[in-house]
Amino acid sequence: MSQERAIYAHLLESKWFRFGLFFLFLAALLALRRPDALTNPQFLAESGSLIFRDQFLHGSLARIFEPYGGYFIVNTRLVGYLASLFPIFYIPLVYNVAAICIAAFACSLFSLPWYRALVASDRLRQAACILVACAVYTDLLVDELANTQWYLALIGLLILVRPASQDEQSSWYRISILTLLGSLAVLTGPVLIVAAPLAVWAILFRKGRAKVVPGAMLAGCFLEVLCVFTSASAAPVSIHAPVDGLLAALIVSANYKVWICSFIGERAALYLSSNDCVGFFLISIIFGAAWLVWLWFKLDSRKRLQMAIALYLGFGFILIALGPRGLWKNFLSVTDVGVGVERYFVLSRCILVLLFAMTVEQLLKRSSPELRAGLLLLAFSGGAVTNYRVLSYPDRGWRQSARDIVSWRDDKARGRAVAGISIPVHPDDWFIRLLPTFRAAAVMGPANHPILLLKAASPWDSRFSLDGWRNTPDESYLSLPPIFAPDERFSIMADICVASAVPATVSLYIHGRISPGTTSDDRMSKGTEASSRPQTVTQGCTWMGIDYVTDPLFFLGPLPEICIHVRHNSHVAVHVNEIVLERE
Repeated sequence: MSQERAIYAHLLESKWFRFGLFFLFLAALLALRRPDALTNPQFLAESGSLIFRDQFLHGSLARIFEPYGGYFIVNTRLVGYLASLFPIFYIPLVYNVAAICIAAFACSLFSLPWYRALVASDRLRQAACILVACAVYTDLLVDELANTQWYLALIGLLILVRPASQDEQSSWYRISILTLLGSLAVLTGPVLIVAAPLAVWAILFRKGRAKVVPGAMLAGCFLEVLCVFTSASAAPVSIHAPVDGLLAALIVSANYKVWICSFIGERAALYLSSNDCVGFFLISIIFGAAWLVWLWFKLDSRKRLQMAIALYLGFGFILIALGPRGLWKNFLSVTDVGVGVERYFVLSRCILVLLFAMTVEQLLKRSSPELRAGLLLLAFSGGAVTNYRVLSYPDRGWRQSARDIVSWRDDKARGRAVAGISIPVHPDDWFIRLLPTFRAAAVMGPANHPILLLKAASPWDSRFSLDGWRNTPDESYLSLPPIFAPDERFSIMADICVASAVPATVSLYIHGRISPGTTSDDRMSKGTEASSRPQTVTQGCTWMGIDYVTDPLFFLGPLPEICIHVRHNSHVAVHVNEIVLERE
């Protein structure tokens, strides 16, 4: 028994054992912020529409350095590759577990003794870590792979500011791990470009192997900048924002999205903004400025340098979103500030927690570590209470979607013709889009129960039941499922018969339409359309044809649907024997 106690005591003395326990604790707190990430895992945005789809279709590491939106997302694609080793149904769960682990590691890293030069008290640093995990408003970042770049940026930043003495005394094994982590951080999003001057400073003034990590991270920053300005997938970069507008937006966004949101919660910040509480806005700015001035004069010269760097990073992370992203226009008024951009302020909120931890340490120098940690937690308790829980995602029916994806994959592997499928993910208007592979399609059968046939070569090897033809006094129409790719050209031929002895004028009309469930106004229009010349038919049949191009939808949207109309004289009986569609 005494030997077991000795082993247990030795484990508790190990910083890595304590770090592991703290990591698991924060991982549990993060998982509880949105429990459905584990109980009903689903894809969010790019995690399904881009990462899963690319890995599912290409299945290798070949695309790991392929940019998205003008920057590298190496770590995200790497997780996608590793998750592809699991059955398709479990991949969203693997993504979410990986996201929780990355976020928990980022939140717990500051608790290590490495950072005593910033905040000496271990308890105070642990309290700051808990606040970053629980009180910082993160919205769509919680337990979500697509947005882990922000937590990775926090990891990279903490690795970069690690004291030089630690690296000078470290083994090459540890230096290699830190270099790998830092490189993954800078190559998974452009936000750490702000920290490039710190990397330059470290390279210039550190010695020996302590230069390796900042050197690798500076190289990664250079590659990210190069990618932003040269990648074909780069989003437009706004570098002409007016200085006065940028400064005004910086003050407004920092006050609402960082200061007020962190202390009393995001909902309270939005309430104050939407109800024209200009007085509260001004008071909070004055109080915040007074606090920073007071803290500056209370700190010694070494701590002032740390504070100056923290302020540079805090405001720099905001500016990189307001300027190049063009978000400054959302914050030109002190009322009705922009929503849905919370991820751009997460790192600045973490800086705020650090500065307040430094404040508590300065105020209560002779108090117990527990009292200081408790005061820090109390200061952010309002934000913790209101920001902690994150809404669950609506159920998109992933269980059935996984079956559809497996069926599509298996049919394609057997060489059968497959129709395109659009798998909805969160939020609305995002889809996993798998394109069709058939060469030709045909619609046959009775009007009340037509059959859609597809073929890759010959004969027809896939069939789908359709809803019947709908009839009005002067037309009949049939909706086809989303079997075509966006911006795809094909020809349609319809065998149309008129049973009446009275001459009838018949024409073929086709238009595109968007799948039910999409809500964006700019994609709810009727879509592209085409019409044949009217023909007169008397008690007989005729073939009519149209060349058609599907809607050029954005690349993460659903596959386009088409609707085929046969227009005719009122109250004339018209029957469609067959429709043939040929892809070009």
